[in-house]
Amino acid sequence: MKKITLSYEQAVNRLQTIVDALDNGELELDQLSAHLKEAQDLLKYCKKRLQQTDRKSTRLNSSHSGE
Repeated sequence: MKKITLSYEQAVNRLQTIVDALDNGELELDQLSAHLKEAQDLLKYCKKRLQQTDRKSTRLNSSHSGE
């Protein structure tokens, strides 16, 4: 996976831009493969960020409930 330096919100916005272009038929065949790969990388990145946030939230909740 290519290293992504976007914030989570920027990654989601970029994904939306790609999806919109696909839906509107704005991508030529040559562009399609590159955009699909980018979207796949962005999805992995967003999923990883959500999982990290969920783990942090769980840890904070469990440490807070133990007080």
